[in-house]
Amino acid sequence: EADNIYLMGYSTGATLSVYQALLDNTIAGVILIAPAIRIKAPVDIVVALRKFTQLFYNSHPDWLYKEKERDIGKYHSITFNAVAQVAELTKIIRDLNSMRELSCPVYMAISREDETISSHQAIEFFQRQRHADSRLLLYTSIDHRYPDKRIETRCGKYPNLHINHCSHISLPFAPTNSYYGIEGTYENASRLDKKNVIYGAYNRLEQQFFSLLYNANLIKNKRSELTYNPDFEFLAEDIAAFINRT
Repeated sequence: EADNIYLMGYSTGATLSVYQALLDNTIAGVILIAPAIRIKAPVDIVVALRKFTQLFYNSHPDWLYKEKERDIGKYHSITFNAVAQVAELTKIIRDLNSMRELSCPVYMAISREDETISSHQAIEFFQRQRHADSRLLLYTSIDHRYPDKRIETRCGKYPNLHINHCSHISLPFAPTNSYYGIEGTYENASRLDKKNVIYGAYNRLEQQFFSLLYNANLIKNKRSELTYNPDFEFLAEDIAAFINRT
């Protein structure tokens, strides 16, 4: 038994937390890290493409793309079904939220430059929630202010760490994380000892494009997705303060 229940989720897990809270007004609060309110990629096109190939070519492609798995924490490969399920979930959330609003306060942390989810849609979702104790921590590489006093911006650019902005996957991980951190053992960890690499919110196509330019000696540095949050300690303390306050 518990007096207060807070739901906390990352990415799709955050969206599932919103779904539950929209249906259950006993939830004390939701804490959303990079919530998938809307996927940035043209998901509708991806889903339609699969239906088209099934209908006209009698083909049933299972994978949007498939790569060698070399990460103990998450998959590199993505199935069409996973994309379709997330797309359906985000639609359900939007439909539910158009009929009712969350009765509990919302804590949200996102990167403005997020390469996976739409930060614009996430901000709009947050602003529709009217609870006075709600709070949005927005990491951004440019100076930007919002009239909504519940929104605090934090600089996501760290030149001394070769970081241009925060990525989708970076927010929940501390710099000291033994796998994804500054000295992480993961082969793609954003380590300081890697030369000629700039980290940030770069998707796979962008990384490949910059690698081509680098290999052609057209640019000085490659680009790689940031794997940890330099501001993790502040984020953790801010979440604890949100829970204590509400």
